[in-house]
Order: sequence, then structure tokens, then C-alpha cells
Amino acid sequence: FKYINDTMSHATGDTLLSLVAYQLETCSEENEDFLVYRIGGDEFTIILPNSRAIEAELFALKILKKFKEPLTIKGNPLFITPSIGISIFPEDGENAETLMKNADTAMYFVKEKGKNGYKLFQSDMKETFYRKMMIEKGLRKAIDAEEFTLVYQPQLDLKNNVVIGAEALLRWNSEEFGMVPPSEFIPVAEEVGLINQIGEWVLLTACKQCKEWNIEGRDPIKIAVNISMKQFLEGDFVYKVSRILDETQLNPTYLELEITEKIAMTNHEKVIEIIESLKSLGVRIAIDDFGTGYSSLNYLGKIPIDVLKIDRSLVKNISLNNKNATIVQSIISVTKKLQIDVISVGIETKEELQYLKSMDCYTGQGYFISKPKEHPFS
Repeated sequence: FKYINDTMSHATGDTLLSLVAYQLETCSEENEDFLVYRIGGDEFTIILPNSRAIEAELFALKILKKFKEPLTIKGNPLFITPSIGISIFPEDGENAETLMKNADTAMYFVKEKGKNGYKLFQSDMKETFYRKMMIEKGLRKAIDAEEFTLVYQPQLDLKNNVVIGAEALLRWNSEEFGMVPPSEFIPVAEEVGLINQIGEWVLLTACKQCKEWNIEGRDPIKIAVNISMKQFLEGDFVYKVSRILDETQLNPTYLELEITEKIAMTNHEKVIEIIESLKSLGVRIAIDDFGTGYSSLNYLGKIPIDVLKIDRSLVKNISLNNKNATIVQSIISVTKKLQIDVISVGIETKEELQYLKSMDCYTGQGYFISKPKEHPFS
């Protein structure tokens, strides 16, 4: 529905919802006493009085069969793929709230498995899917509810002990769940198509903050922002970056966009085209977490990047790990010849920092330097 709203107008989406409601209401002649309710957005609840599990499953199959055919609006055939969760009274709940919650959980299970199906609720689904489902619902309101914040991890010039940049890191303090770790909510945001909206908020907020710091009269620092694959490859990403730079009046040379190795290795021509468009704006491009994926030095000469960030997995105990030290030294040597800057990430000990300096790596970030905080200068 979101895709149809975004591409064909909200009026078309409203018409589609009406057609879906009609299709559901006329879904079965045998179950004449069933009730259909729209509970919000594109979610509907159907009540089948005096029915058992087998009857509910048969009804679900009728719904799926009915929506195999497209719904036509103004000559445009639109296909709907329902995800149906089923809960049974009293086995799955003795009140409406519990029954709704458990049907929701079963529905989420179907969405996880690729949509366009149905599933009966099972008690072991709760732990796996219910929290994930609630995280998704919470994310949908988190921006408007101002539950997101950014913290900033300083990037240090190791030679002169001066902060030269900061990486913006997203935090979510949910009214319902409290602090939710990024490792939990970001994969959900990517999965359900919210990452572009959230990513745009992060980019706008980080650019505003960087501009404010530079206005304060300090030595200008760059701001590094992580970009997801979906965000990077969406058709209007370059335009959005340009618009945000115009809106915030941030000098583009102070913005560094971090992409992963996986992005860099996906669809070379398209990626290079996007990177070159971004660089034409004056923006810097970094590859994050180098060493966790393909780790191929070969493609560094083909993709026009400015910065390489060596992953924590290579930095950890580097002074005691000859293999990692050799890899890091090779990376530094190659990037110097290619005139690519290097940042070592995840520096957690004095020994690691000193060893990296001895290898001519002069920019770093990590808990030994500073934990992420509201202000990188504090």
C-alpha cells in the first residue's frame, strides 16, 4: 500500500482500501455471520463466530484465492498479497486483546516467510516474532514521536591529538521499550522498508549539527554518516543529499558518506555512477568495516573512494597478531599509493593505538579515544 500511495497517489490508495474491504466482505457465502473490520492503515481483522481452526484455515485460503486476481483502478491492475494470522478462542486467548495480539504475531510470521499466506498462532512464536513485530510498529511512529537521537564518536588525528571528524550514530529511546540497540532495530527497519525514511532523518540531523558546530567558531570538522544499501541505491538518493546540503547550508567537503564493502561490490557500474555523482557535489565517500566482507584490495583502484575504514576485527590485539598486522600494513601501503585516507576503527587499548601509529596510520576512532557522545568536543 505504501508503494501504491507513493507512486500513484493517496487517493488511489484509499480507493484500493475500499476495494479490499469489499472483497473481504464478499469473501464467503458459507460463513454468513463473519465480521470484517479495518483497524488502521492496511490492517483488517475478521471475526468468525463459532468456528474451529479448520474453518478459519479454509476461510484464509478463500481470501488468498480471491486476491490472486488483480484489483483494477482506472485501468491499472494492482496485485495485493495478503499476510494472514489466525488465533482461536479460547486456546490462543480468552479476551479480544490477547487474541488480536496473537493473530498479529502469526501474521508477522507469514510476512517473515515472504507474505501471501496464512499461519495459525503457535505459542513458540511469541518470543521470536512478537517483539520484532512490536519493534516494527514502534519504528513507524518513532520519528514523529522524536524518539530518535544521534550521538557522535570523535575521529582523532593521532599525530596531533586533534578531533578532525565525528561519526554520527543512531540511538532509539522508545517510550515502550526503552533503549533499543541499533543491532536490533536497524535490520527490522531495512526489512520493512523504513530505513530510507530513517536514514534521511539521520542525514539531515547530522548535517544540521555539523553546520552548528562550524558556526560556533571551532576548527571545522567533517561528519560521517552511514548509508544503507537500500538508501544508497534508491533512485533519488543523490538528489536528497543535494537538497539536504542546500537546506542546511553545510559545505559538502565536511560531509562523508560511509558505505559498506557489500555496496561497493554490488552492480559496479551503478555504484560508480552514484559515487561520481555524489563526489561532483563535493561529498567524500568512505568504505566502512573494511576487512569483514570481500576484503579485496583489487576493487579499491576501480571505485573512486576517499576514505577506507579498517574494521575492528583487524585492529583488535593487532600488536599480538602477526597475521592481522600484515593485512593492515598491506591496506595502509595500497591506500597510500592510491591516495586514499585510512581510519582505524574500534581502537580500545593504548597498545593498539601506538602500534597503528607505528604503521603510519594517523586517524582513528574507538572507545580508547572516546565513546559516542552528544558532543565530540566535550
